[in-house]
Amino acid sequence: MARMEFTCGHCSKFRVDCVSVTNVNAREIVFELLMTWARSHRNADDLLDERAPKERAFVQELFYGCLRQKLALEFLISQFAGKAHTRRSSRRFLELGLYQLVFMRVPAHAAVHEAVELAKKHASPAEAKFVNAVLRRADPAALQQA
Repeated sequence: MARMEFTCGHCSKFRVDCVSVTNVNAREIVFELLMTWARSHRNADDLLDERAPKERAFVQELFYGCLRQKLALEFLISQFAGKAHTRRSSRRFLELGLYQLVFMRVPAHAAVHEAVELAKKHASPAEAKFVNAVLRRADPAALQQA
């Protein structure tokens, strides 16, 4: 699996722990991009160019990565969510969290926390609890078996 590291805007070093703290708004941008792409199937490059965020490298990796690994993420969601019905927005929160857990060097606590915070902001408390439960179930040992 490929793992990515990004330069932190604050310290100009390759530090993922800084990225996980400073890119709170970047994850929200990616959530909105994924929702727009799912509804319209517009060109991903065009969608990303329209937003042109400050943290473009992180947003670009997370957005393109979720699209690139969509089948793998859907499989992981089916493994960890079981037969639970998931709304489209919940699936996007799970995709964001799982991509960070599996393909990036974002600490598990940061990936889970940020996905849950997005769910709290854009969905119901029940969905936020669901996202939290599924991502916590997707610990590194469980991901190795999936």
